[in-house]
Amino acid sequence: MMRRLVISLWVLLLGLGCAHTAPESHVVLAPDGSPTVVGWRGDGTGDYRGENPPLQWDQKTNIRWSTPLPSWSNGSPTRIGNIVFVTAEPTLLIAVDARSGRILWKRTNNYIETLTKEELVEAKKLLAEGDAVAKQLSEKQRQLYRIKRKLRRGGGGAELAATLGQLETEVNELRATLQATDRLRPLPPMEFIGYSSSTPVSDGRFVYTLFGNGVVSCFDMSGKRIWSSYVGEPMRPMKGHDRGHAASPILVGDKVIVGFGRLQALDAKTGRVAWTGMPYPHFGTPVHVSIGGASYVITPDGEAVRVDDGTVMAKGMGQLWYIGPLVIGDRIHFLGPGTMPEKSWLTPVKGNAVRLRASGPKLSVTKLWNTSLVRDRFYGETVAHKGLIYAVSAEGSFVVLDAKSGRALTRTEVKTQGTPGRKAHYYASLVVAADHLFITNDAGTTLVLKTGAKPEEISRNTLDGEMRSSLHISGDQIYVRTFKTLYCIGLK
Repeated sequence: MMRRLVISLWVLLLGLGCAHTAPESHVVLAPDGSPTVVGWRGDGTGDYRGENPPLQWDQKTNIRWSTPLPSWSNGSPTRIGNIVFVTAEPTLLIAVDARSGRILWKRTNNYIETLTKEELVEAKKLLAEGDAVAKQLSEKQRQLYRIKRKLRRGGGGAELAATLGQLETEVNELRATLQATDRLRPLPPMEFIGYSSSTPVSDGRFVYTLFGNGVVSCFDMSGKRIWSSYVGEPMRPMKGHDRGHAASPILVGDKVIVGFGRLQALDAKTGRVAWTGMPYPHFGTPVHVSIGGASYVITPDGEAVRVDDGTVMAKGMGQLWYIGPLVIGDRIHFLGPGTMPEKSWLTPVKGNAVRLRASGPKLSVTKLWNTSLVRDRFYGETVAHKGLIYAVSAEGSFVVLDAKSGRALTRTEVKTQGTPGRKAHYYASLVVAADHLFITNDAGTTLVLKTGAKPEEISRNTLDGEMRSSLHISGDQIYVRTFKTLYCIGLK
């Protein structure tokens, strides 16, 4: 019985290395490079060109609407058309009416939702049998404890020692059986990072999500599930932490690129894996760049990967922990720690820039500059605007760089109040719009600065509640996700 159950579980679970539900309808994709694709940091840069957001707000001023959310998340909101998408722990995608704040629909993204109807029937049967196994395990563990205690006290002799060995074998088999059903069960809480730190991406017809349980999903704008795929186990350890996930999916042509376990491309129409690349132990999101008419993604460890087939076309350009690279045209910037976190406190974090160009069928890499930043780690991504690069560290060290030379034009401290009893930290990525820079801390305060080599403070704006999400700007509105609430900020 036990051996049959174990075999059945592993046939179901391991055989579904990329389980996916079959497409329910024909998917028509937005054209490659469509400006309507909106996701992590808008178009991926954090520069919301052409938008004109308000520069001042608080809990009672310039709040168009606020919507309570069912659970916390580090994931950032994103708006396309009249829908704002947000995530919530552990695997919830929420669609909100951008005009009223009304929740339109919610969808879970659990492993069990990647199974076909036939597989689901078998999974439910195995879960039921697994519940019985859990009871057996509990009783066997109690017996094991009693025998070990008796042996420690010098009783029992050889016969009891033999019983101990047999019982340990049985306990290990039972544990293996339950472990095989873990994917089918509710996720245990994951503090701080959670499972929903990725930002959804949408082309206006479909929205694509990635969660920390390895499930990638596609929904249409009405909430109909088109497909859900399981892309494998998470990487452990990650660079900078033992476990967790934060990299967002990006949509490039007919492929959804995800960094989870490994860098992978999924067919946007079906959810099937198109190619699988190198291990991806990064929290930062890869960034899309077009060079010589071809599409590539640049990873935090400095690889240029061709989107068509997953071929690594360049490597060794830089190294980042926690965040992704910054792209300005054909220049790739790696600005943040690229080594063990504790080392970033000992010596200044280094940064570098390279130029990436097509050279026949290959890519050529030219080193442009190296620079020193600050003695601190960076959790939020940098942003570029009109020849300048802005960066803020976890503890609030603020740097403005000349994008051409890497020379530091400003070094100062961002001083904003944190939550009671502790200093503010900066997890949100920087964004810029209408020649203003927005810097947000985890206590819900956003500092607005006039951009320039010596930025000028314009306002300090605070909302109730902690947050680690980045701002999303659309037109004359800002969308802010705290742990408990989604806000729409706009002049009233």
